[in-house]
Amino acid sequence: MKIIAAAQTDMGAKRTNNEDSYYAEGNLFLVADGVGGHSSGEVASKMSADIVGSCLKRKEPYLKGYDESYSMASNRLASAIRLANKAVHEAAKSASHKGMASTVAAVYVSDDMLSIAHVGDSRAYLIRAASIIQLTDDHSVVSEQVRDGLLTKEQAK
Repeated sequence: MKIIAAAQTDMGAKRTNNEDSYYAEGNLFLVADGVGGHSSGEVASKMSADIVGSCLKRKEPYLKGYDESYSMASNRLASAIRLANKAVHEAAKSASHKGMASTVAAVYVSDDMLSIAHVGDSRAYLIRAASIIQLTDDHSVVSEQVRDGLLTKEQAK
C-alpha cells in the first residue's frame, strides 16, 4: 500500500500561539489540538502526539482494555491514546499546566488495514479523487445533542 502524507499546522486568526501538534512517521498519522483557551494546550498536544507515536513504535502490544471486536492494531492505537490521555491528565494537575487538554485524531496502518481513533472534536476525513468523506463524529455536547435529535444541524451552528 502506498501512502502519501503531508502535515502542517496553523494557529489561525484568533490565537496568539499554535496549540497544534502532529505525528506523521512510519504508519501512524496523528493530529493533536490543544484545547483552546486552556492552559498549556500546546504542551498537551505535543505530549499526546509524542506518547502515541512512541507507543506504536515499540514492538510490545499495549493491550490495556483489549476489545475483541477490534483488530490488534486498533487495540494498540486505542491503548496508546489512553496512555497519552492518562499522562496529560496527570500533568494537568500541576500548577504550571493546570487544566491542559488536547484532542486527537489518528490513523494507524497495519497489515493493509486502517485503524482510526479520535477524542474530542478533531476529525478524520477520507479524501479520494473529488470526494471528501467525514469518517468521525465529534465528541462534544453539541454533537451528541444533534445525534440524539435534541438539536438540528442548523441549531448546532
